Amino acid sequence: MRNIHLRQTTSKDIDDQVKKILRGLGNPDPPLRLEEVRALQKLDKEFYSSNSDGILRETDVAQPTDFYGRSKLAAEDAVRSAGVPFTILRPVLIYGPGVKGNFARLMELARKPWPLPLGLCRNRRSLLARRNLIDAVHFAVASSAAKGETYVVADPDPLTLAEIVAALRAGEGRGAGLLPVPPGLIALASAALGRAEEWQRLGGALVADPAKLMQAGWRPALDTRAGLAALAREGTI
Repeated sequence: MRNIHLRQTTSKDIDDQVKKILRGLGNPDPPLRLEEVRALQKLDKEFYSSNSDGILRETDVAQPTDFYGRSKLAAEDAVRSAGVPFTILRPVLIYGPGVKGNFARLMELARKPWPLPLGLCRNRRSLLARRNLIDAVHFAVASSAAKGETYVVADPDPLTLAEIVAALRAGEGRGAGLLPVPPGLIALASAALGRAEEWQRLGGALVADPAKLMQAGWRPALDTRAGLAALAREGTI
């Protein structure tokens, strides 16, 4: 069976692409190309819905809402059935140098010189410092207790959107500069500008609980507020 290069990104193709990838894992001729897996992973969506008001844990039934989520869930199933030692990590939104996507847009917004209407945005978001993710990977590789386990990876303390922006601006030596505008009004304005989905991802709540990983022995070295401030100030964490 031949492997298929993944170039489509439409909803009707994605499930077939996942199946072809999984079939290709056991196909030695031709071998599965890394570019094919990366093409699937580049679908820039989140594994979990950013509109969830609950706390995400490993015991939750994964219900991905987009292409990327379904592909990651299928990859997890493939790893578990491969008959090799494994540890599955489920990181939340990562921040660090060179970050792209939703967090890069948030950083760009925080750098604006004018006040932002986010003072009443109390939606809590779990973030993950790149340094803390690297530590989690090292822990998973070195710890025999982590073999065969699945872990949510997140900084321990979620922040509200207002707190995230305030921490980024503090790193630049600035005040928070946040105006008390009701989030509902922001949502209406975003919808009128055709950016409702972008606001949902920014203004939604997404809290993940890393307690299982921490109980296993992982200790995140970087505090979220300090990490955000250092990222804004120095560009490195």
